[in-house]
Amino acid sequence: MKRVYVLIGILFLTQYVLKSQISLIGNESFESSLNNWTISPSYSWMPNTTLHVSGQQSYVGYVPAATGDSILLVTPLYNLTNYSNVILKFNHICKVNLNDLCQIEYRENYQGAVWQPIPVSAYKGNGIYNEMTFSDSSYSE
Repeated sequence: MKRVYVLIGILFLTQYVLKSQISLIGNESFESSLNNWTISPSYSWMPNTTLHVSGQQSYVGYVPAATGDSILLVTPLYNLTNYSNVILKFNHICKVNLNDLCQIEYRENYQGAVWQPIPVSAYKGNGIYNEMTFSDSSYSE
């Protein structure tokens, strides 16, 4: 009988420890202005009420037509030093011209850190994801 109580106690403790390790660090619904985000150039990202996952709006980026132009939407810094595992979860649609590229990058916060594309091996979605890009053929205009 003591073994049963010990086993049940261990199971409850394990359940408690596993649940207590999940922490939400940031959440952006895109329902209001993007305070503390870096937007470059400043006119490039605008609210959009046509395409959205939940809520009433999303943000759409307008890329200039000139060769070599780019736009940036950069989150505020998230301090993740106390976490050994981090999950970045989001929904997005990228529709660009054939010669253009949409990339999601990350950067660690240390001297000399550079922006790096999220590796293909980290992708857990069910759509096509090739060479840091994906096909937009499944999305309508």
